Amino acid sequence: MRLRERRSERSTALTGLSLNTMKLNSTARWLASGCCYNQANQGHVEAVKELLEKGADPNLKDNAGWTPLHEACNLGHLPVVEVLVSGGALLNTPGYRNDSPLHDAVRNRHPAIVKLLLQQGASQNVLNQCGKRPADYAASPEMLEIFQEASEGNQCANTALSPSALSMVSDCVRRDEMTVFLTSKLSQAEQLQVAKLRELLEGRMADTFSGSVSHVVVPEGHMPTTSSTLMGLLAGCWVVKFSWVEACLQAGEWMPENEHEAGEGPQRSRINRCSLVIETHTNKLI
Repeated sequence: MRLRERRSERSTALTGLSLNTMKLNSTARWLASGCCYNQANQGHVEAVKELLEKGADPNLKDNAGWTPLHEACNLGHLPVVEVLVSGGALLNTPGYRNDSPLHDAVRNRHPAIVKLLLQQGASQNVLNQCGKRPADYAASPEMLEIFQEASEGNQCANTALSPSALSMVSDCVRRDEMTVFLTSKLSQAEQLQVAKLRELLEGRMADTFSGSVSHVVVPEGHMPTTSSTLMGLLAGCWVVKFSWVEACLQAGEWMPENEHEAGEGPQRSRINRCSLVIETHTNKLI
């Protein structure tokens, strides 16, 4: 469990306040919110519930930027997380170093909380100051499986993607990102071919998965279940069969990935990512 920049004298003093003496004015709400933070930290679910009923703000941050939900996710207090979420706690609010509550739950290995946050709609794509998504901290097969199931669930909830939408995503990815290749389960001869394609497209190779990877190249047939392919699936990368490499080398230029993609899982994530890029540019112009 990580160390934190702890907190001013205010939070210590608030712990001993009597809940019954608080009135619903602005000062009392601020005091109640501070108490809510402390009670969430300690896992006192009934106290948190009572404070929320008295008007405590579940999204009040301490001096380091943490909310009660961050604390409950960090320390593994599942019942407190459930109460806070039902009481209006923001799922994706950034804390210290822009960690979201989901970052906290994954890093500290609380799978039940991770599953709950994802079911409630917590973003899988939010980045902290290190450029890491929550799934980047998944260190166990159980945690990776939770993210994979959440990604597949999102896919089933959405309608099939139109050719125009796939074309838009392809153009967006090609325009805004350097081509960064990561291979998974390829033979040595196939890896040499990928290296040739890297030179042709003026891209680069990656040894391990990171947020900069744009293409995960896999063998023909069933997509292998490796950490590289799972992370690529979750991040919305192109997960393409080796046939795409052959097609590009034969043409002597980049060729569309769509017909060579290994499954349909990453498509919705790429559309969401492209939409965010467009929205960001639009806001800058307004």
